[in-house]
Amino acid sequence: MTTEDQRIALANLHALSRSALRSKDAAAIREYLEALADMAPEPPDAREDPRDDAVVLRDFSDDPGVLRRMGAQVRGVVLGAGAHADTVLREVVALVRALDGASEWGEKRWTPRIEAALAATRADLERDVVFVRPVRAPATEDPLAFARRWGGVRSLELNAFVATFTRDGTHPHAVAATSKGRDAGTVRHALAVTNAALSIARDADPKDPELAVVLADVERVERALAPLLANVIAAATTAAR
Repeated sequence: MTTEDQRIALANLHALSRSALRSKDAAAIREYLEALADMAPEPPDAREDPRDDAVVLRDFSDDPGVLRRMGAQVRGVVLGAGAHADTVLREVVALVRALDGASEWGEKRWTPRIEAALAATRADLERDVVFVRPVRAPATEDPLAFARRWGGVRSLELNAFVATFTRDGTHPHAVAATSKGRDAGTVRHALAVTNAALSIARDADPKDPELAVVLADVERVERALAPLLANVIAAATTAAR
């Protein structure tokens, strides 16, 4: 794909995502996100966690972008898998290795890292808490550049979570929790926000009022993401009992 093809594809994705954010339900979803944000747990503290890029991906790559993208997917997979008590470690390692097609890392190298991340995730879920490490903006970073970076991270994380949690659409209760009802609609809205953010054009006018809406949605979703995913997981878990 040429650079021009990529530009057109991103522009189309941005237009489609912005259209989704103007749906008739968008205002109610934004109000719900604000309410969820009030229930968000305290953000994880600064100490090292086994799900952090620097831990689970230590020595994986020297490229910060690679670490950021892979780390997001690993956390999504681990959260989606950890929500099911019958998911065994070897399955989760296999899913992570499938993401990691270009690396030489084998099962023995991945297993202790994923085991620690999965144990931490399940310990959190026993308290109805979802671990979401904040995506922070350096003080010097342009807001639109941050939004693109945030969108790339959260899009990968959310898509990996949904695919793993629903077991690629084969787990009926997880599928229902991510496809029906207010929380499911809010997850779809959140994904539209991530896509709108990651596809902001690099030459976009920062004074564009439509971009102000996207930036407000980015902040709203970021603050509400942990309780939203906790609700989705709880709905599936309760229905499966």
